[in-house]
Amino acid sequence: MFSVFCLLSSAVWLIPPGAGDALPLLEQQCLLYVVAGLGALLFVKRGVWARIAELRWARLAIAGVIFLSVPAVLIESVGSRVPAVNRSAAFALLPAVVVLVTVSRSNAEEGRRFLAPSLMAFGGVLLLLPVALPGSAREWAMLAVVCLAVGLVAIAGVWIYQLLQAVAVVDAIALMCLVNALSLLTWCSVTGSLVWQWSEFGTMVSIASLVDLVTLVLLIWLLREMSPVRFAARYLLIPLLTVVEGYIVLRPELTVRMGAGAALLTAGAAWILFSKVTGDEAVLSLR
Repeated sequence: MFSVFCLLSSAVWLIPPGAGDALPLLEQQCLLYVVAGLGALLFVKRGVWARIAELRWARLAIAGVIFLSVPAVLIESVGSRVPAVNRSAAFALLPAVVVLVTVSRSNAEEGRRFLAPSLMAFGGVLLLLPVALPGSAREWAMLAVVCLAVGLVAIAGVWIYQLLQAVAVVDAIALMCLVNALSLLTWCSVTGSLVWQWSEFGTMVSIASLVDLVTLVLLIWLLREMSPVRFAARYLLIPLLTVVEGYIVLRPELTVRMGAGAALLTAGAAWILFSKVTGDEAVLSLR
């Protein structure tokens, strides 16, 4: 399922956009959360409403907003002032940040084993992608906003992993999606960027939207089933798969730099995903 998630995420650029792509990105995500959340509500266990006031549900709702909505708003705020390539490179640092978060919280010595491959893979991304350094103080500030989003995703991802161990997947999908839909709807309304109308709902029905829906469900399920560092490796594999797909479709000229970057990225990601560590789940705990 992790492989399917990475393949779908990397192949988004190959899928023809639907008419719903004319809507602002945050509104597209809001509609996606509404559909996924309402769909999951049909399968939640009985008695879930009696447990909704429990503290862990409130924590999961807060962590879900920090993990999905807040980074989305931050990324949307920088817009094109930070190129997509630079954003991908910044998020490739996520596995290393997750390692630092988990190790600092649990004082786990074994967790440091993941730091070296994380940094090695990040170096491979820098070689593989045409990353350009910011040329002004304003551009550096915008990049800092992206780095803030990376940090929030790392912290919230570790927190959610712990919380989801005591929550059914369907319940988690319903709660996280509906809370994030409400958060984005509130943000768009407050900022005055809400342009969506009921007539626009039909435009969201497309292959691209279906792929987004599947990846969203897989995202929440994998957050529960994979340890945070291993799941953070998605930000290493997705750029690698995208580059491979681009080479197959566009046939660009290969360079030594690209080859070295791909080798480092593959080696680092494989080390994170397939290395065997005793007590892996205990290592990646957030106390």
